[in-house]
Amino acid sequence: MKKIKIASYLVKEGFLSVDQAKTILEIQSKMTPLIKQRFGRIAVSEGFIKENILNKAILDKERKEFGY
Repeated sequence: MKKIKIASYLVKEGFLSVDQAKTILEIQSKMTPLIKQRFGRIAVSEGFIKENILNKAILDKERKEFGY
């Protein structure tokens, strides 16, 4: 089973641009470990994707990882 990063999945599937993903990673890198948010949460809070898109992407990603 190969673990797929949600950032890679969202870009590959066209939900995020590479520039948006870089912006999210930059935001994430500036957070302290105690308040560090997950990539998908930042994507939603920045308005790059909607909550339902994130949920669908996570489900689809996990299906691919586990071979469903």
